[in-house]
Amino acid sequence: MTKQQPKQQQPTHALTAPLCSQFSSALPLFVLGDRVVSRREFWQMVADRVAYLREQTTSQYALWTDNAPVFLAWLLAVVCVDKTLILPPHQPFLDALLNDDSDIVLLDDSVSVARSDLDTDILTRTLTHTLDNKAIIFYTSGSTGTPKAIKRTLGELIAESLTLLEYFPVLQEAMVYRSVNHQHLYGLTFGLFVPLVGRGVAHLLQMSSPETLGNISQTGGQAHRVSVLVSSPALLKRCAGVFDFAVSVIISAGGVLSRTVSVQYKADVIEIFGSSETGVVAWRDGK
Repeated sequence: MTKQQPKQQQPTHALTAPLCSQFSSALPLFVLGDRVVSRREFWQMVADRVAYLREQTTSQYALWTDNAPVFLAWLLAVVCVDKTLILPPHQPFLDALLNDDSDIVLLDDSVSVARSDLDTDILTRTLTHTLDNKAIIFYTSGSTGTPKAIKRTLGELIAESLTLLEYFPVLQEAMVYRSVNHQHLYGLTFGLFVPLVGRGVAHLLQMSSPETLGNISQTGGQAHRVSVLVSSPALLKRCAGVFDFAVSVIISAGGVLSRTVSVQYKADVIEIFGSSETGVVAWRDGK
């Protein structure tokens, strides 16, 4: 009688190991009020979108949605099927992009997908295989002219997030809120990828208005976590002396934050310096 060989587990690349270890995890990744999206549920979302995209003939996609788990699931799925993903910096840019190029297909909240099998071996192999593909196209804000396209790989995003977790251990298990858009590299890295790669939890939606940020409360059973706000000097200046956010740490990027502004907040302040081209290159204590 021949013994059946046990199923061989796919070897995991060092950069994809933090992701692949989550496939069956019930730990939370996103929260909004009492709504919780577990890591297992999130990776099911990715698998569903990978199956959908494999049936399509399109080679280029534009991604636009405020829903963070949907956004991140589409991003990872497009990379997994070896297609190109464009992240428009703002709505007028997206409108012009779709008008100028009929071959680009929009991925947003209106695209529905069927549930598929979550084959962890295939997903592990696919993530590892596509790590170095220049599949993700960001754009600079265009504040100094026309927005410039920047190509990044999934491996680069994961590697930078792992480095940030080493430099800022407070982010390891933090509850992360953000006032910045995940269509840009800063918001995507600190707001979504750092919680994904670490053991943190991200708020499901961007909280861009001072009034919304002023009502931050840790729900969804996350009150035990250190709370972090990922924001910008412009919004922090507007809110200084008016709102004092209920967070332990504020991360600011996108320009220099005046000390006269940062000292008005009780939270620790970390200033991040870098660009879409380079990623994070430096930081300083904001106080």
